[in-house]
Amino acid sequence: MARMADVPPQATADRLTVLLRRAGVLGRGEVLDVAVESSRDTLISRVTRLRLTYERDGDQGPSHVFFKTAHDRVEATLREFGRKEAAFYDVVAIATPMGLLPRCYEAVAEPAGGWHLMLEDLTASHEPLAEWPVPPLIERWRAIVTAHARFHAFWWDHERLGVSVGAFADDSGALEGHLAAFPKDVATFADRLGDRLSAERTRIYERLIAAAPRLAARYRTHRDLTLIHGDAHVWNALLPRDPTVNDVRLI
Repeated sequence: MARMADVPPQATADRLTVLLRRAGVLGRGEVLDVAVESSRDTLISRVTRLRLTYERDGDQGPSHVFFKTAHDRVEATLREFGRKEAAFYDVVAIATPMGLLPRCYEAVAEPAGGWHLMLEDLTASHEPLAEWPVPPLIERWRAIVTAHARFHAFWWDHERLGVSVGAFADDSGALEGHLAAFPKDVATFADRLGDRLSAERTRIYERLIAAAPRLAARYRTHRDLTLIHGDAHVWNALLPRDPTVNDVRLI
């Protein structure tokens, strides 16, 4: 558990007033005060819930927002994941239909390596699943799969793929690197498992290695492709408290 964090310098009252007005969720009112309500550290980030107080006679905006950034102890090798998340919200989320992702009020990835996100707080309308590994009820599971399907459908063969959203692995040279490394990685994996990897399963890997260049040919067409969640387990979703009012949000 992280110690209670100070209000981030990127989340002053004046700055939040500007961000919330720009997002269209605050009219002529102003944020007067920002306080940290809770803070916790994950593997790569610190997530802080901020409570906002507005001037009494002005318009009221969201009562809370989430601020997410790297914490001090994050390993250098993991820091890039946070920058990629910021880039996702800055480029992809803003173009994705409303109702699939939390709303992002600001996404910044600084040239020097820092990054942060200012995200909508959905605590009042949504909830996480129960603690891992207890699976959700089948109805909730289907709702999560449906949310992923809607996201996939929107980005399916989208004209921006590989142009202004991401890069195709064969254009960047990454695909060739993966194909070259695949046999070596499998050999290392098999060596570590030893006799725990059966001969039958070893043959499956061998068949996949042999077929990889042919399978990659489809990818090289840049057709029938979409964006996917890089860690699409059911705990990376928020479930609506009232399914008749709201839908699943992917996180």
